[in-house]
Amino acid sequence: MVSLFETYEKQYGALTSDITSNLGRIPSLKDDERSRIIRETSTLFDETKDILEQMSLEVQDMTHPLKTKCANRLHCFKCEFEKLLTEFKSPRYAARTMSDVSKRQFEGDEESLREEVLYDSDMRTRLLDNTERIARSTNRLEDGLGVALQTEEVGGHILNDLEDQREKLQRSRHRLRQADADLTKSSRILSEMTRRIIQNRVILVGTIFLMIVIFLVAIYLVTKRGPSSTAPNSLSLPLSGVPVKNPDVLRIEAVDAAKDNAGSNVPPEPSGKA
Repeated sequence: MVSLFETYEKQYGALTSDITSNLGRIPSLKDDERSRIIRETSTLFDETKDILEQMSLEVQDMTHPLKTKCANRLHCFKCEFEKLLTEFKSPRYAARTMSDVSKRQFEGDEESLREEVLYDSDMRTRLLDNTERIARSTNRLEDGLGVALQTEEVGGHILNDLEDQREKLQRSRHRLRQADADLTKSSRILSEMTRRIIQNRVILVGTIFLMIVIFLVAIYLVTKRGPSSTAPNSLSLPLSGVPVKNPDVLRIEAVDAAKDNAGSNVPPEPSGKA
């Protein structure tokens, strides 16, 4: 629909351009040529009116956002068309008959001169309006160009900032990967240390348990052997009061005792008298 509306808009622009051109030519034309251009201009007005009606139908079928925009443009076109049509209906653009020509020749050209002056003034006003519009459009284009250049500059700065941020993100990602590797290594080291701590605790507990068992066994053995070990001590107490003899004396006494024992062991001799 929008493309069709734009097509009608282009046709409207071409028709109004032809109408404006003909309106500028009609006052200077005479007789048959003037009548032909007037008829041609009237036909152009009819075609322009049909184009405006088609544009109105297209606007009615549009959605709301586009409908409002195109309706405003159509309203401007209709106002321009009405202004051109009103100007075309003025006596200045009417077809001239022979009586009108002769009357103008006899009565003078004062009215024609006045119309020419008014027409020139109107054309001058239109030219000034068009010049102002062109100037405003030029200013808008320059402003738009300035905004575009500023936008391009800002976009360049943004791209540079994004490039710097991308490099920072890459460095941060590299650091995170390195930190992750360090954390993994630290986790393995902590696991190994935990395992060794548990192992050392088990060994320590086992050692303490073994020492307790040995200590208990020693106490048990000492307690069990206590009464038997005290008997020799009681026997040795009286002997401690016996005086100790000289070793030589003891040796002599031992020899005498051995002799006595040898004599007592000899059997008696038999008597012959018996």
